[in-house]
Amino acid sequence: MLLTILCLGGVGACGGGGGSGSVGSLPPGAFETEEYRANYGLGAIHASSAYAGGATGQGVTVGVIDSGIDVDHPEFAGAIHPDSIDIVTDGPTFVDADGHGTAVAGVIGARRNDALAHGVAYQSQLLVVRADAPGSCGTMSGCAFMATDVADATDHAVDHGANVINYSLGGVSALDPTLEAALERATDAGRILVFAAGNESELEPTFPGRFAADAQADGLAIAVGAVDASNQIASFSNRAGSAQDSFLVAPGVGIAAPALGGGSKLFSGTSVAAPHVAGAAAVVLQAAPFLSGAQVVELLLDTAKDLGALGTDPVYGRGLVDLDAAMSPQGSLAVPLGSSVEGEALPLNGTGLRLGTAFGPGPDLGQAIFLDGYGRPYWLDLDDGTERATSLPDLHDWLAPARRTRTVGARLGGLSLALGMSGSEEGMGAGSPVEREPAERDGFALSASLGESARLDLVHGWSLQDGFGLSQAASGVLSGLVSHRSLSSPYLGLTRGGEGVALTQELGGGLSLRTGVASERMAGLANRRRGTRALVAELSQETRPGTWVGLQLGSVRERDRLLDAEGGGALGLPEGASTSFVGLAGRIGLPAKIEFFARGFVGLTDPGNGADGLLEDISALLSSSFGAGLARRDLLARGDRLTFALAQPLRVEQGRAVLDRPTGRTIDGRVLRSTDRIGLEPAGREIDLEIGYRLPLGRRHELQVSWLSQIEPGHDPEAKPAHTVALRARAGF
Repeated sequence: MLLTILCLGGVGACGGGGGSGSVGSLPPGAFETEEYRANYGLGAIHASSAYAGGATGQGVTVGVIDSGIDVDHPEFAGAIHPDSIDIVTDGPTFVDADGHGTAVAGVIGARRNDALAHGVAYQSQLLVVRADAPGSCGTMSGCAFMATDVADATDHAVDHGANVINYSLGGVSALDPTLEAALERATDAGRILVFAAGNESELEPTFPGRFAADAQADGLAIAVGAVDASNQIASFSNRAGSAQDSFLVAPGVGIAAPALGGGSKLFSGTSVAAPHVAGAAAVVLQAAPFLSGAQVVELLLDTAKDLGALGTDPVYGRGLVDLDAAMSPQGSLAVPLGSSVEGEALPLNGTGLRLGTAFGPGPDLGQAIFLDGYGRPYWLDLDDGTERATSLPDLHDWLAPARRTRTVGARLGGLSLALGMSGSEEGMGAGSPVEREPAERDGFALSASLGESARLDLVHGWSLQDGFGLSQAASGVLSGLVSHRSLSSPYLGLTRGGEGVALTQELGGGLSLRTGVASERMAGLANRRRGTRALVAELSQETRPGTWVGLQLGSVRERDRLLDAEGGGALGLPEGASTSFVGLAGRIGLPAKIEFFARGFVGLTDPGNGADGLLEDISALLSSSFGAGLARRDLLARGDRLTFALAQPLRVEQGRAVLDRPTGRTIDGRVLRSTDRIGLEPAGREIDLEIGYRLPLGRRHELQVSWLSQIEPGHDPEAKPAHTVALRARAGF
């Protein structure tokens, strides 16, 4: 049986020049030189995306069973495999007698040398197997091939390490059993076979291209049709037909390729479409040499650009080969946790870290790899998935939407009751500098007096600290209750909307004790896990009006957070972190209507149970917060108040963790890892200076103005100082 080379038409010459760049270190555009653009097919299949990823076919051997090659052409310097041969004469002379093999080989692996046009896999090795029948070349119909010779050529290519074999020949209606057996031996060996579909304008590929649809191909063969520069099927190209599931198209009209005797020409035919796909297979295989041939074929078929009718169709098959998509992550994406690609992994989706303000900008986590569904590694910048919380000093509550607090009270026998409700001012939420979580916007408190020296508060909808303030507002409508000096603990601010209860008792002599417990509300009916829980006790002593000192002890347990930091996926944090804290605060009345006030807190956080992600062995965290200031009353008018305050927001003072990052994989499936010990304390320290003035305007109106300066905001030593000026007027009716 005779097979003929699929016709190529030489319709002109072309050339060009270009630059060079370091593979894998530049963006795709850096590879789109004049040499690249000389063959528009490279751009059509997005080859530059592969080059930018470091894939050029280097180390991959592509078998070219054809009419030989122009061994002296500069485009093939260093490209020809030493085991290349003329299979018919069994000799080392495989010089092209027709120019067909030279063009096909050039589309696959012509060198990137700043001349003419380079190949798709321009650093691959070309195992040339000349197999044309002696004396058959040089006619209008092209060279002829005996099926037995092509079978021998296939065996030679397999035996000498060809990973991909290109067949730009065919044109018969049946497959010779000898050749069929050789093709089966090639697929049994896991080699990728790429066939030209044929140039007869038929609805089906001719053989051997139609072998791609046979069960014996084992998913390792592709038939290739030709499209023009507009991605329209070429008039001469055979269509996909029954081979549509294993059929791709590639540029095959007016393709610049090396010509016999030097220079280049423009060629057309499925013969130059097929080597685009063979080169693409070599590039994908070099990028991931652990892939099986069937996986490479699957990738090329699954990632092809859909053309023609939606989905796989009998004209374009699976579509246009697309190296950008084939080189991109496919399938399920996961971050490996162990030493094997088959080991435990966590989904890439959801991997991230949201740091609380106490951590500042956070540590530099660096890069790690994740694996796609084929086990291919891709770089992941862990810092890109880290969200740094914005530092919100005390002034943020002053700038935020004003809370409307409404209270109503009643006496029932010896029991006094008060109800307080609070919410944001209408129309101010969306445009305000700080927009609260929906769960935190509304709340109510029920306050009941228990005689003259005790009060019970029930709170819903606010953090423990805010809720106690709301309950105090509610209790203010009742006479005879003790006043409470709040220590404004930053640790109680870690709680979010929930429920709480507090008992306040006056012990006599200006001494009062307040104890409380709170828990975040349930996440929902389907999820009954509770979140943060808090316990607190405050003992305060008022020695005279305006002068008091207080001590606060407490504990906050965060179920899914660590000092307000949250992690997900491979950056998950331990569960059940608990913080014990102590705080001291007070106010002293000085002469000339001056007050001095100060507070300081220290906390120790136990990170809880170990996480399963990349962050391991998190140590206990030491944290602190402090502030002090002076206030002057009746400075310019009766009832006005001028305040100077200096404060440090909550900050981690000491903490360490181990970051175990996957950094690569080997061909045999081992995951390479890097272990680093990182500090969790920020390098900077935010200091806030606030100057505020409040002027009452009658009984129901007041004017407030504040200036805030933040030094190293967010505990970030590289952050520029931030300054805020705010003015607010309140009017009551």
